[in-house]
Amino acid sequence: MVSDRHKFHRSSRLPARETRLQRQYRLAKKKEAEDEMAAYHTDNARRAAERAVRTQDVNAPDFAEDYSAHPAAYGGPSYWEDLEENTNQHQETRTKIGSYYQSLIQQQRWRSWTDIFNALFPAYTLLKRVTNNWTSPSSFDDNSKELSNCEDHQKKARPVDLVDLLGQQRKMIDFCSCAPDAVQIMAHGYLASTPIFPQTAFSLRLLNFYDLLWNLCNAAATPFAEVLRRWNESISMRLYNKKETKPRDLRRNLTAAIDTYRLLLAKHRTTVETFTSDCHQDILAQQLCPACFGSALPVANPSQPADNKEIFVCLDGNFQHRHHEQASKNHLPLQTPDMFLKPEEIDAAEKNIIAHEQAQKKTQLAKDRCSNQHKAADDKRNASTWKGCDDTGLMGCCCRHVSLVYFCNINRAGEGRCLPIAILERLFKEIQPEMKLRVLYDIGCSLDKFIKIRKLLPSESPRMKFATSIFHSYVHEWECQMKYNPRYNVGWGLSDGEGLERLWSYLSPLVSFLRNAARNHWLNSLNHRSLFHNQLVVEKLGWSISFADSSTALLMILFD
Repeated sequence: MVSDRHKFHRSSRLPARETRLQRQYRLAKKKEAEDEMAAYHTDNARRAAERAVRTQDVNAPDFAEDYSAHPAAYGGPSYWEDLEENTNQHQETRTKIGSYYQSLIQQQRWRSWTDIFNALFPAYTLLKRVTNNWTSPSSFDDNSKELSNCEDHQKKARPVDLVDLLGQQRKMIDFCSCAPDAVQIMAHGYLASTPIFPQTAFSLRLLNFYDLLWNLCNAAATPFAEVLRRWNESISMRLYNKKETKPRDLRRNLTAAIDTYRLLLAKHRTTVETFTSDCHQDILAQQLCPACFGSALPVANPSQPADNKEIFVCLDGNFQHRHHEQASKNHLPLQTPDMFLKPEEIDAAEKNIIAHEQAQKKTQLAKDRCSNQHKAADDKRNASTWKGCDDTGLMGCCCRHVSLVYFCNINRAGEGRCLPIAILERLFKEIQPEMKLRVLYDIGCSLDKFIKIRKLLPSESPRMKFATSIFHSYVHEWECQMKYNPRYNVGWGLSDGEGLERLWSYLSPLVSFLRNAARNHWLNSLNHRSLFHNQLVVEKLGWSISFADSSTALLMILFD
C-alpha cells in the first residue's frame, strides 16, 4: 500500500518524454531565434564597417569576426558579457576613480587648513598663555572677545558637538565673519576637527591628555575614541548622528583634531627655538641635548677640565621600521619632518660619492672582512624581506645621551655608505666650526677607510674620528680592534655606541601599526615620538646632574 506522502499530484510530475508536436514547436522557435540573432549581428557588423570607413580607422574592431564561427550566437562570447578580464578592468577603474576622489578631498582639506592656520596659531599661543595650557579653572570660558571685535547682533549661532574628558555636549556657539570658525571655537577651549563649517570639536585638555597617553602608553586613536564615547555617555548626554539612529562615531574627527594639534605643537616649538637661538647648534641644544650641543661656560674652577669641544654620536640602522608599499595612501606631497633628512640630501651624498669615484677612476671597493660580517651592510642578504616595501628601514643618529639627532629612510637597500655620509654632512653644516665629531658605528672602521680612500669630506676630515660600537667591536679583526675599539683607545670615555639600540627598543611599539599607515603619518608619528623621547632624556639628564652635584658636595664634606 502506498502511503500519502508518496502520492504526488499528476500536474506536478514532469513529462516522461517530449511529444512530437512539442519538439517541432521548440525547434521552430529555436530556428526563428537563431535567424533573428544572426540578422542582428550581421547588421551590427555592417554598421561597424561603415563607421570605420567614415572615421578612416584601420584598427576598428570587426564585430562580425566574433560570431563567424558561431552563427547561432549561443556558444560564442559576446561583447556585452562581463568577462573576467573586463571585470578586473572595471574594478581597477573604480579604484582609480575612488583614489582620485580621495586625493581631491585631502588636497582641499589641506588647503583649507593652510588658509586658516595663520589665524589659528596666534589664537592658540595667546590662549595657551592665558589658560596656562588649558589647566586653569577658566580654561573653558568664552574668550571670543579677545579674538573678535564683532557685536552680538553680527553673530549667528550654530550647534557644535563639544567633547571633553569630563563630558560631552551639543552647544550653540556664536560665529561671525571676522575670524574663521575654528578660531572662534578655540576661544571656548576646543579645537575643531574640520577647517570649514566645523560641527565637532575636542577640548585642548583632552588633546593634551591623549598626547601623553600616546607617547607613554601607545594608545591608538580607534580604541581611545570608543573608550571616550562610552565614558562620556555614562556621565553626560549621548551624541547622535544626523538621523539620530545611532551614536556618533568620533574616530575620524578625533584623528583629524590630533593631527592639527600636533601641527600646532610643532609650530610652537619651532617658533620658540628660532627666536631664542643664535645659530643652528643652539637649536640642536634645545631640540636634542644641551649637554652635547650646548655652549660651554667658562671654567671657574682650575681643578675642572676645560671643554674639549667634542660631540659624540653613534650611527645604526634598523629594518623593523619598514613601510608597506600598499599601505594607506596619502595624496598630499611628501612632508619631511625636522628630524628626518630630505631625500634630496641623500641623493646629493650618493652623487657626490659617484663623482669622487669617477674623478679618481676607481670602482666601488669590495667589502672588507668587517663589512662582510655585518649583515645589514650587505644589500643582497635582506632583499627577500624588502619585497612590497617602499621604505625598508631607518638609519639613525643619536648623541651619547641617547637623544635622537637625525633619521633618514633606507629605500630598498642596506645600510649604504651614502646614508651615514649624508648625516655627517648635515651635522657639520649645523655645528660650530671649532666643534669636533666623534662617530661610533658598527662598521666605523670600514666607513673611515672609505672616506679616506675616496677623499670625501676633505675639509671636515681633521675634525672627525671613528670607532666601532662596543657590542659589535669584538667580532672585528684584532688589528681593527686595536685601532677602533673605544675601550682600547684614549678619549672615548664610557661611550659604548649602543644608544640607538635603546632608541629602537623605545620605538618598537610603533612598528606593527605604522607599517600600514599613510607615509606622511608614518614619518610624523616617528618624529613626534622621538621628540618626546628627547624630552625624557633631558629630564633624566637634569636629574643626573643634580645627583652628581649632590654626591660631589657630600664627598667634599667627608674628605675635608
